[in-house]
Amino acid sequence: MEDRVGVFVSSKRAQVDGMPQPVIVGYTRRVAGPDEPMHQRIHDEHLFGLLLQGQGTYQLGPDTLPLGEPLAWFLPCGEPDRRRLQGSIEGWWIGFKWPGAAIKPSGGDVLVRAHHLKYTTPRWKRPDPQAILRIVEMFRALLAGAATPDLAGQMRTRGLLLQLLGTYLEQPQEASAPNSHWALEEFTHLLEKRACENVSIEELAAQVQMSSDHLRALFHQRFGRSPLEFRIELRLAMARELLCSSNLYIKEVAHRVGYADPLYFSRAFRRHFGISPREVIRRFRHTVVKP
Repeated sequence: MEDRVGVFVSSKRAQVDGMPQPVIVGYTRRVAGPDEPMHQRIHDEHLFGLLLQGQGTYQLGPDTLPLGEPLAWFLPCGEPDRRRLQGSIEGWWIGFKWPGAAIKPSGGDVLVRAHHLKYTTPRWKRPDPQAILRIVEMFRALLAGAATPDLAGQMRTRGLLLQLLGTYLEQPQEASAPNSHWALEEFTHLLEKRACENVSIEELAAQVQMSSDHLRALFHQRFGRSPLEFRIELRLAMARELLCSSNLYIKEVAHRVGYADPLYFSRAFRRHFGISPREVIRRFRHTVVKP
């Protein structure tokens, strides 16, 4: 297990001159098991990160990241990130403030306004291999330069932060037609909202006026899994939270998350998490997990 965190020191002048100011930078490399708790937090700073490896679930605002390959991600302050990563995890991240810019959600994207310029970017991208190498080197330099109080150090780290964000913005976006992008976002929202209902994928696809086959292809391209697999993961994640935080019996939890057969639910739960619902109740019920 390896976790390194650096905190930046800035002068009062640096906080009001309108330039981006790094606040905290970190690197993590560890292994997480199937009983990893869910972490959720709303941050006071804008966040940018590079997830090099990790499985499980990771949600930025309304977006669920398609894990399985390196991803760069961008989260405005005030929006939640929700994650339960598993297996071998490695990634970099930085929190920063930018008094001279407006960074906020815009539909499924992030809107950046700075120096009379406006740019809309997705919350996540798949950088090319060369960009990944550059991003990692910049993160290493930022971590090494954290807490440097002199003017040269502050200028260097702020310049690195700008390069980091510029590298992310210049990476190409996922290729998809605007209508397809809107339909996929709406379809995903419906899938999450009605995850525990007995509604078919075809019915949800019809609500966004696209064929189910086309949406399945777009969904798999973006998230690396089918809509049905995604819904199962959502149901089981909800079930695990209920098993930990409520007094419901296993049968009641199964029904609440859309499983009519408690035995089938228990088998699916064990297959997904590597632990039975009964064992989750015994080990984790009423355990308070702090973000």
